[in-house]
Amino acid sequence: MPSAFGQHAANIGGAHIDCWGRGPLLLRFGGKEWWFEHSDMFGPLLLRKSDLEPMPGQPTSDTHPFWPAFTAWQRGGYRHRPVYTRGSKVTGKRRLRFYICHAPTTDGRP
Repeated sequence: MPSAFGQHAANIGGAHIDCWGRGPLLLRFGGKEWWFEHSDMFGPLLLRKSDLEPMPGQPTSDTHPFWPAFTAWQRGGYRHRPVYTRGSKVTGKRRLRFYICHAPTTDGRP
């Protein structure tokens, strides 16, 4: 069953296969920003800003500044919107670049 983030999972021959959900996502919170992908099953995977590949060190400490931002985004209902490229000069079609996340601030403002 697909989730809100386009995640698809399948059970095949006793194995569980999970395709990552939506991403890349850009979360801005408290003057900082994080790029990540999010899976409902496995949680977030932080990405490098330079090439959007997984960061070698993921935030495992609960004191890492990413977690309050991520938690605020969760509590805000996973609000996000797509950001597209400009239309191609040849085809006129736009491509999805990334999703920007909206997390409410600690005082409740979006």
